[in-house]
Amino acid sequence: MPVLKNAIWDLKDSAIPAKDTNKTNGDLCHIPNHEYMIGGFSSIYMSRNRVRSWNEPSFTIQAGGRHAPIHPQANPMIKIAKDVCKFDENSPQLYRKLSIREYARIQTFPDDFIFSYRNLASAYKMIGNAVPVNFGTALAKIIYRDLFSGNEVIEINKHKNNEREILALSHSMKQLKLDLDLVSH
Repeated sequence: MPVLKNAIWDLKDSAIPAKDTNKTNGDLCHIPNHEYMIGGFSSIYMSRNRVRSWNEPSFTIQAGGRHAPIHPQANPMIKIAKDVCKFDENSPQLYRKLSIREYARIQTFPDDFIFSYRNLASAYKMIGNAVPVNFGTALAKIIYRDLFSGNEVIEINKHKNNEREILALSHSMKQLKLDLDLVSH
């Protein structure tokens, strides 16, 4: 399974904070879209550790910057009570949210895909609502293969389908898993 280090390590020292009210820096970003949302954190957000290490996969990429995971450069958050965490005051690095470019990399968007937005919240939403590129590619290949293989599409119904049809579908699903496994490495 891909880990954060593989996806975003080379971006770690170059992100910049958004302008006031989380407006984009536009062309001031040396790496396109490599800017992060600024602002406070809700009590719900602070109820869990939002920091993953470099050697772990990312938390789920959600459709909103307010819920973006914290960049792995910082120490894990400290649990101080049930459903209450705080930032480690001794962390050698800043607690900041993942940048738009880091969000996109985790979702497997290529670096030459440039997002256009005025407010960073819109960019986080676009990426969080998107199907990860590699997943979409793998799925499209399977659909294309199945549509043009000359085989009929099988309706799944254990009462209507015979065992051979169900086995054929099972084989297709295993192939999809293999294809997705190849894409994720």
